[in-house]
Amino acid sequence: MMDEVEQLREGVDVRLVDAVKVKAAMQQMMATEGWKMLVRQLVEQSESRKNKILGALDSADGVYEQEFKKGEIVGILLAVFLPKQILESADEVIKLLSKTMEDQDDAA
Repeated sequence: MMDEVEQLREGVDVRLVDAVKVKAAMQQMMATEGWKMLVRQLVEQSESRKNKILGALDSADGVYEQEFKKGEIVGILLAVFLPKQILESADEVIKLLSKTMEDQDDAA
């Protein structure tokens, strides 16, 4: 029984350390001037594509082009928002695993 508890505890520790590392890496990256510049450029790119798809469609090819541009916009915005989502997920994992460790300590 004790071996199972120790293995569970070790697994929680490893995942907690990984989540803390991911959180720190995302925070460091998002704090850099390079990241801020990249986000500005990506937002500008998505806006310029958005303006192009708002025009009137004059052919079936225009519909395909519009759908292609929408896909580009989604990809660009994903690149902008994904690090924040990763950071928020890491926070949730840290809270959950910290609570799990506390519960294990209380049970021991």
